[in-house]
Amino acid sequence: MLVQLKHRANRLIIWFKRSVWSDLFPNSTVTLFFLTMAVMLWTLDTREADQLKGDLSRDSLWAEQSAQRRLDDDRQQLIDLSRAIGNGELDETAFRQKSAIWLANMPEMAAIAYADASGTVRYVQPMSVDLFRHGQPLPAHSADTFAKTRDGGRLNYSPAYPAENGEWFVELQVPVRLGDTFAGTVVGVFSAQRMVRRLPPSWLVEKYQLELVDTLGRTLARNAQRRQLISYNEVISLPGSGLFIRVRPVQGVAGPARKLQLGLIVGLTLLTLLSLVSLNSHIRRRIDAEGERDRVYRLSQDLLAVVDEDTSIVEVNPAFERVLGYLPGTLEGRSFLDFLPESEKKRVRDGFAALLAGTWQDHYVETPVIGADGVTRDIVWALSPLPERNRVYLSGRDISVEKQALEDLRRESAFRKAMEDSLSVGIRAMDRNGRITYVNQSFCTITGYGEDELVGQLPPYPFWLSGDAGERNRISLSQTLAGDAPTDVFESRFKRKNGEQFYAQMLISPLIDADGSHSGWVAALTDVTREREAEERYKEQMEKLQATSRLVTLGEMASTLAHELNQPLSAIANYQNGCIERIRQGKATPEKLLPVMEKVTAQAERAGMVVRRIREFVKQSAPDRRACQLAEVVDATLAIAEIEAKRHGARIAVDLPELPDLLVDPILIEQVLLNLIKNGIESMHEVPLTERVLSLAARLTSNKRVTVTIADRGHGVPEDQKERLFEAFFTTKPDGTGLGLGICRSIVEFHQGQIWVEDGEHGGSLFSFTLPVVPS
Repeated sequence: MLVQLKHRANRLIIWFKRSVWSDLFPNSTVTLFFLTMAVMLWTLDTREADQLKGDLSRDSLWAEQSAQRRLDDDRQQLIDLSRAIGNGELDETAFRQKSAIWLANMPEMAAIAYADASGTVRYVQPMSVDLFRHGQPLPAHSADTFAKTRDGGRLNYSPAYPAENGEWFVELQVPVRLGDTFAGTVVGVFSAQRMVRRLPPSWLVEKYQLELVDTLGRTLARNAQRRQLISYNEVISLPGSGLFIRVRPVQGVAGPARKLQLGLIVGLTLLTLLSLVSLNSHIRRRIDAEGERDRVYRLSQDLLAVVDEDTSIVEVNPAFERVLGYLPGTLEGRSFLDFLPESEKKRVRDGFAALLAGTWQDHYVETPVIGADGVTRDIVWALSPLPERNRVYLSGRDISVEKQALEDLRRESAFRKAMEDSLSVGIRAMDRNGRITYVNQSFCTITGYGEDELVGQLPPYPFWLSGDAGERNRISLSQTLAGDAPTDVFESRFKRKNGEQFYAQMLISPLIDADGSHSGWVAALTDVTREREAEERYKEQMEKLQATSRLVTLGEMASTLAHELNQPLSAIANYQNGCIERIRQGKATPEKLLPVMEKVTAQAERAGMVVRRIREFVKQSAPDRRACQLAEVVDATLAIAEIEAKRHGARIAVDLPELPDLLVDPILIEQVLLNLIKNGIESMHEVPLTERVLSLAARLTSNKRVTVTIADRGHGVPEDQKERLFEAFFTTKPDGTGLGLGICRSIVEFHQGQIWVEDGEHGGSLFSFTLPVVPS
């Protein structure tokens, strides 16, 4: 069989060589070659065109997502900046610093400015920009957008406008609000040239010719002058800005084979080979670009998916499977609605249909998504329709953590606001210039002024008094603003809105912001008017009670004092009678009368001293703390106390070393000593006369305190009564009032001292109290 076929083939070749077809074969071959080359070139051109269209569609879709996300980030940065200005968190320096950082990270933006409610430019970064002038009104092309933003209360893009150098710009103005009040706008200026070069990915800029076009069809900027453009193009929309980027593929390098179609076959072949090599290199670059795009697709942390019109999932990236907790390859073919709660399915299904039909303009939607573990996550989706394929491209981001943090922050803010409003303490915050930035409800209640009347005020504040009190407040505030805030409570007088004066204590602390910077001061204001009035009343009552106690003490010693005064008065009367008798008898001479008269004088001085001591002891006067020696106070006390001691047959032993001056009220300390000495003498009425000794001693216990001790040898104080001994109206005497020791404690504590009782070494009680030394 093979032999027969070989034989027939040889015969066919011989016949062909002999026929006319053999002459036509080379020409036919050349023609067929040219036709083949033409068909191949046409096929390659068609394939390349289809490839370019597909790549252009995918690349444009990808670039649109990137550009929109970039614009969203820019818009959010400007919104955050407007909120910071509205909350008073930024001055011009902080604005410029923050804007400089943002401009470095947002190259598509040429400048950022802040215009106040009157349209005057207050802050601008960079200062060298020619679009705005600091302190000047906004230009005319910005004023219309400013008015629209002010009236509408929403951010707005301005129409494109050219600068003097011919470069086009577009503005985004975001309203600034101070509470509910319009406080101006933050103006972000986008350069059209930079938008073309910076908003799309860099590989897209290198690959295609890009033109930024506005709604009037004007070409504002393009990436570069390119070769001849292909007729078809894609559009990247920039929502809200009124602009779009036209993406056009460029013509590849024209092959020389088209110009040398009638040339030599060798040259044509070489050129064809070169064209094939060039085409192969071009395809490799395209494949590499597509591989890079696929790598980004796989490595993206966003949830990326392609969903068909019936909501079935066509493709997902690894992040989609990882976040929802599904194994790779298990999601394709399933309905996207399977991962949504029942309440969301109809809304999303209708949204997909409307998006593909072009009737749904909102390309962003937030939905809860149920993962494989049953946990619901909040995902925000960016939706991009692919109408020609009846598919939707999804780009999602898990915002569960951010949303929970926002909810926690909102809850914490509400809790803190409720806490602040429930406090009785007034809270006031001010910046480092002294401008009030915040007051709580209690502060307004205490001062009588409303929040709108206080916030923004600079010193002097309306609740300050004039005169010395206002000067003290001014000095304290100056020290605080200089960084030398008082660490202790500062007390002063203020006035309410109705003119009423009040006492208040203020504790000032530095205010540290979230960045750890010292941004101002916070003060806690406490109204202590009632306490001060109560203290004044208590002080007056204690002074009266102390004077009453002294009178009671002297009333108890009245008979003893009368006896003590009777002795010098009787002696004076006797000496006077003797002198009269001698004069009558004619025996009086100056030499004989002089000693008698000196004795009369001594007895009179003795009686006068007793009366003077009693008068000084009982007179009522305001406390007067001054430097004095303890020995002088003890001597003045003993002038009265020794009278009582003699009546009871007791002796007072005094042991006073050399001590520094004390800072006390002598009359009040005399009252303490006399009360304790009198109690000690009375407690020894059952002790034998020879043992009735009361000891009074003192010692320096520190460089600030002197301790005075009074020890008796009486019956002592039972343990169960020691804790109550200094309480008011508590007494161990059958006829006692219970006021003496309570007053003693008040007097000692008034001198910042302490008083206590212990058991004595030789029986009886040992009363001790401390007194302050004059500061050196």
